[in-house]
Amino acid sequence: MQSESKTKLDDLKLWSDQEIVTFVQDSTRNGETLISAWNETPHPETMFIDFYDEVMSKLYTDEEKEVLFKMMIDDGRAEPCDEEGHEYSDLDALLEDHEHLCEDAAEDCDEINPKYKPVLQLYMFKWLMKYGDEFLLAYINDEPGGW
Repeated sequence: MQSESKTKLDDLKLWSDQEIVTFVQDSTRNGETLISAWNETPHPETMFIDFYDEVMSKLYTDEEKEVLFKMMIDDGRAEPCDEEGHEYSDLDALLEDHEHLCEDAAEDCDEINPKYKPVLQLYMFKWLMKYGDEFLLAYINDEPGGW
């Protein structure tokens, strides 16, 4: 009996951007998407912060940044003023004081504009290939307990 071969990191490097996005959008393991499985796994928090800093801070329009800024204030993730009572002028000023909110600014990208969802999915997959390859391979190969 021949065993099924496992996907390796070199195999993933051959996937096209479209194949990556399709996999991220369509795959589940034990009811978890790649993103939800990652969020349920102890991991360094830098992926979404990196995504915001490297991609979304440049992609968001001024109008989208304003929507995101208001959303963070309105839903209570951030206060409208700093500790000294000075009102934040915009999203950039808020994130400068609260870097942890960069993660939210990245994760909320598809709520701000649905066209950003595949951008996040592609970035996440490539980031995981570089920094979370053990997790990614365990997820892709559906290895029990691997993620």
